[in-house]
Amino acid sequence: MSDPRYVKIHGKPVLVIYRINIFERDQFQRLLRNFREIAKNNGFPDLYIMVTNAFDFRDNPSEWGADALVEFPPHIVQNLMEKYRPEGYLNPYYNGRILYASSFIKHQKYMLKHNGQSYFRTALLSWDNAARKSISKGFIMQGLTSGTFRKWMKDIVIESKQIHTKEENIVFVNAWNEWAEGAHLEPDMKYGYACLQQVKDILEEC
Repeated sequence: MSDPRYVKIHGKPVLVIYRINIFERDQFQRLLRNFREIAKNNGFPDLYIMVTNAFDFRDNPSEWGADALVEFPPHIVQNLMEKYRPEGYLNPYYNGRILYASSFIKHQKYMLKHNGQSYFRTALLSWDNAARKSISKGFIMQGLTSGTFRKWMKDIVIESKQIHTKEENIVFVNAWNEWAEGAHLEPDMKYGYACLQQVKDILEEC
């Protein structure tokens, strides 16, 4: 966190915690108080702590001692997509779900409401975790492409500029290199540098 490149908001290093509802609330609040004290003892004004909405976490982060929420699709958004069963060959041992994202993208269902609390949005590139959950109830999102990523990303970048200060003007992407879940901004053989180019173009446009 002392590295000058480390992301900070108002001088506070950003710390994102993935899955907080495995803790008891008072236990988690105590953990964050300890984290903040350590940060201050090391010369920082505080930490800027975000918690994700993974695994259907919908509480106000401030009630848990955090500063803001950060979205973690595909969690929660998967419930807004239509179930889909393709015709033709399908591995008979695959017992996961297949979802279709077309209506979800078209109607901007990714612009979730968060009850007025501080939040940061995340765009999802694609999703297919069958590589590691082929027989354990994984799921695949059909219809996510570099084009849908561009629409999702651009919408949340525009909104972020409207609702955040310059210091807080941050959006997230899931993910850089989640190859085992089909979510990667890193270049690949199918799209090449297309998704990275989309990010560059959107930031320049907005």
